[in-house]
Amino acid sequence: AENEMDPYVRKFGSYTDKRVTTPEGCDSDDPVDYVVHLADPEDLNNKWIKVGYLELCAGKPDVFAAGSSAAPRWDLLVIVLRGRAAVRGVSEKVTSFSESLGKLEMMKLPSNGEKFEFSCKSCNGGSMNGGDLPDEMATTLLVVKSSLPHTFDYFF
Repeated sequence: AENEMDPYVRKFGSYTDKRVTTPEGCDSDDPVDYVVHLADPEDLNNKWIKVGYLELCAGKPDVFAAGSSAAPRWDLLVIVLRGRAAVRGVSEKVTSFSESLGKLEMMKLPSNGEKFEFSCKSCNGGSMNGGDLPDEMATTLLVVKSSLPHTFDYFF
């Protein structure tokens, strides 16, 4: 039927209409704007997937970790949609890790809870003026977080 797949389509343009463009908006406890959250309410294993965007704020790095020893494990994939991101390990075992990611480059974080800091490498002088940022200044990430099993037998 026509438009049957519409609930599954998310366009980046819809996100950019409401994206964070001021430093005050960079203080959220959960900085990722999840636009898709799929879960099967009847699944006893609680499998789910979330997909969202994050605009890296100048001067304020965001720390990500996939899973933890105290919580159920999950996978985390971070993809740079535009700009450049500097990534460095902040947990004891990964402090020597440092990488720079450009457009369409990605990092799958290890699911052992190690923490990695992502910061805007292309933000100009740490200044965000509240208006739309040119592509060469802003860094936008696509974040995919999931607790799906490592098989192809998914619920969707």
